[in-house]
Amino acid sequence: MDILNWDQKAAFDMRPRPVLRLSLEPDVPVTDEQKRCFEAAKKALLDTPYFCSWSERQIAEYLLVHLDKLACHFRFWYRSAGITFSRTLWGCCSWDDDILINFNAALLPFRLREYLFVHELVHTRIKDHGEEFWQLLDYCTRGKARALQDELYRYDMRLAL
Repeated sequence: MDILNWDQKAAFDMRPRPVLRLSLEPDVPVTDEQKRCFEAAKKALLDTPYFCSWSERQIAEYLLVHLDKLACHFRFWYRSAGITFSRTLWGCCSWDDDILINFNAALLPFRLREYLFVHELVHTRIKDHGEEFWQLLDYCTRGKARALQDELYRYDMRLAL
């Protein structure tokens, strides 16, 4: 079963490529003290064994490229994507199909990171969390959407202001 019919696929292929915004600054106004604490926490994160040889820019680029590959695979279109340092959200999708992914997503297990990206991509088609949203998300995750969502909620934000 295809998610899109052939007319939609032709229109999808003609859309412009999304803009990938790369900003490694907090997304909320912060004091100098908060910024120092934030930078210290970010440095500690980047010194973990998993990322010790990666720069913060490489991590952010990896997240955005992974999001883009999933968008192409499932034929979702988004206007732009960026990295954020949110305290409470793993990701968000605006009404204009702008996607923001939390830098902390780099620390998630691969399956949860993929789920997060697909979840936000589904929001480009269906803005709320109604039954239609969960049906499409279940289709994309082979029926594991609710279980993956529950597992994602159990993870803490490690790098937050």
